[in-house]
Amino acid sequence: MDEPIQLDLTTSVTNVPQANNLGLFIRLMEDLSEHATLSELVEKLEIDERTVQFYADFGRWLGFVEECSQDPRRTGDGREWCVTQTGQAFADSVPARPRLFSKAMFSKPLIQMVQSIKRDSADAFGVEQITTREACEQAIRAMTKLAESTIERRASATAHMLEVAYQPSRIDWSTGEVRKEYRSLVLDFPGRTFLTSMAARQFATDREIRIGFPKQVHHFVLNEGHGLSPQSWGRASWESQDKNSTWFGPVPVTTSTMEAAERGGRDLRRLLVACVPYVTLLTSLLVPKERGAAQAAFRMTLDMYGLKVWHFDRELGGLIDVVEHFAREAKLSPTKGIPKSLSHAPEHLTERGGDTELLGVLMVSGIVREKGTTFELAPGFLDELREGSEENPPLITKIRVLQAFF
Repeated sequence: MDEPIQLDLTTSVTNVPQANNLGLFIRLMEDLSEHATLSELVEKLEIDERTVQFYADFGRWLGFVEECSQDPRRTGDGREWCVTQTGQAFADSVPARPRLFSKAMFSKPLIQMVQSIKRDSADAFGVEQITTREACEQAIRAMTKLAESTIERRASATAHMLEVAYQPSRIDWSTGEVRKEYRSLVLDFPGRTFLTSMAARQFATDREIRIGFPKQVHHFVLNEGHGLSPQSWGRASWESQDKNSTWFGPVPVTTSTMEAAERGGRDLRRLLVACVPYVTLLTSLLVPKERGAAQAAFRMTLDMYGLKVWHFDRELGGLIDVVEHFAREAKLSPTKGIPKSLSHAPEHLTERGGDTELLGVLMVSGIVREKGTTFELAPGFLDELREGSEENPPLITKIRVLQAFF
């Protein structure tokens, strides 16, 4: 099991941040600068107390937040945390945010170790041979005694924030989002995405849709696409020789999808939900079916009996089994096999993934987060599904179509 979550800022705190949503952190800092209390933050940010604690602790780690009790002049008004002078400057001045954020990040011993690891990995031409996330994993492993599963999640969060510090000019610091001119077309590859195919299926088709969950998906997320050949994995869909069926399963590997994997965050999540059927279907179960509903009818748990999916208080089974049950309800054909055109791909990547790999994909990408023995959609993820543009319509629209099959 992972180490207990530290929620009390008055005692020792973790030296490895858990926040991975810059926009949420910016909003928290703005509210803290206006003297918001814990309960007010929960209401304003529309997240639970545990998540507020995570993001306040990230502010403490950066030196932007401190306990109000440390300054007698600021006690007695019910506030748990106050912004420091630097934190107030961050909240007040949007133009100053990139400089203050990057300076704070690079001052931390953990980040300095990450930098050292990356430099040491460089080849004779100065090209770093490991990713930021891999360097974060090594640094966290060296500086803490966290469980391996926790190290992976913390490394993903730390790497995401560090990439922001590397290239702060790419960010709109009023919102924390990547500027439009720096957003690549993530869904840019041959073939149709699984989610688009399912949304179009409401207009009827005789073509069989086959789905799989190769271990390539888990490898792609953990290794940011590295080690995967675009020649083998460059498509989003695979047609049968008789043209009567289409197979979906792996993540398409192209320059743009690898860039999305390296950036992490919403682009990676959008890619996975759109292209990977088992991620799409499980996400569709976890998203509340009724608009405005507080929670979905389905949930995931992990205890001594393993990973399970529940419908309210009724246990349905393991992740893969449940996904395949609902896939059949939607007239899909789960298969353990792969198209002949992928027969040359490495066997360890074409093998069928299991519950552990599927949960790992959801956790590392930030689609779900752990809460005790339960896994739930990560804060802000529903908002991401609702976001869209003329070029990239909201994914929630297509998910609603898919939910109609269940």
